[in-house]
Amino acid sequence: MNALGRWLRSVRYAVDGLKYILLTQPNMRIHFGAALIVLTLSWLLRIGETKILFLLLAITIVTVTEAVNTAVEKAVDLASREIHPLAKIAKDVAAAAVLLAAVFAVVTGIVVFWQPVVDAFGGSFAEPGMSGLFRALILLIVTALAAFLLQTAGSRKKGGESGRFSAPSVPVALAWTAAGWISLAAARREMMLLALFLAALASVLFLERSKASLFAVATGAGLGILIAVIGYITI
Repeated sequence: MNALGRWLRSVRYAVDGLKYILLTQPNMRIHFGAALIVLTLSWLLRIGETKILFLLLAITIVTVTEAVNTAVEKAVDLASREIHPLAKIAKDVAAAAVLLAAVFAVVTGIVVFWQPVVDAFGGSFAEPGMSGLFRALILLIVTALAAFLLQTAGSRKKGGESGRFSAPSVPVALAWTAAGWISLAAARREMMLLALFLAALASVLFLERSKASLFAVATGAGLGILIAVIGYITI
């Protein structure tokens, strides 16, 4: 078989793999549906070429990591049918790659579509502007990274693996960062009270419906407020 024939056979195998993950993996179908919607909106809103490239990059990263995740899962299942801690780690790490790619895609979508959507509504939602929105997104990412790092640091000191809801709680930290930022930036007192109430309600619900400790919720809230305050006074 010549080089062209081998290349065509490789392409056929790749297409078979794509068909398999689309037929068997609901998440991949969701990714493809989201990509279809995003690209259609980019056409209707006349998104520029550079921004479309960022959208295509985000779509590609998400779909590639989902495909790799599926490959890792099948390889692990083939290697060992028994439940093994190393098999769980392999699958969890592959799933984490998909999660990180999805977060990147969401942030990219918000940054790309914010101003066109504002313009489509005649600028009636022009506050906060793109710079304010982007700062808020950065604060949320910083909060998540800080919470995860503190979790793993505490786990290493104890010499064990981190639990599912170690201190500080990441969702609670994110909720209080958002509430703190809104409270500090909002000109109206009722907006501040509403933001703080929603963050407190989210913390209580998280505490009741998860295995998180009160310490994890409290430290998550403290971390979120701290980052919001630091972010606000340094802008």
